[in-house]
Amino acid sequence: MKARLSTILLLLCALMFAACGSDSEEGKGGDKTTKVQQLSGRVEKGPFVQGSEVTLSELTADFSQTGKTFRTQTEGALGAFSLTAAMELVSPYAELAVSGFYYNEVRGELSAAPITLRAVADVSGRSTMNVNLLTHLTTTMKCAANFPPLPLRCAPWPT
Repeated sequence: MKARLSTILLLLCALMFAACGSDSEEGKGGDKTTKVQQLSGRVEKGPFVQGSEVTLSELTADFSQTGKTFRTQTEGALGAFSLTAAMELVSPYAELAVSGFYYNEVRGELSAAPITLRAVADVSGRSTMNVNLLTHLTTTMKCAANFPPLPLRCAPWPT
């Protein structure tokens, strides 16, 4: 049992480090900004239903929210979304939050209540970003533990 738990924790840590890597220096300090032309992806915990709220929030280099947001909704029955507005961000980091109902595959019906899933990532040079349980858990764990190497300073997440 301990070996299985250790293996799972090791895999989670490896995934967190892999998701945070970037070779880009754009948007890190000074007057540099990160420009994102389009960002698309999928939201899953079971697919989120059409019309679920998708919000991209600009983050500073120390992961504080600036208040600048970009909004869209999921399209179709598979939880797909697309932000097509040209976005200029003060750092390469952004938080993607999705709120809505999802299809529960176990019960074969829509969820009884809406949920919110989150992901934080370096969006420089990226055109896709997905949100799922793993991105939500790693975002929450980084926030709670102030996990290195990220200088993440988290306030309570709005619900």
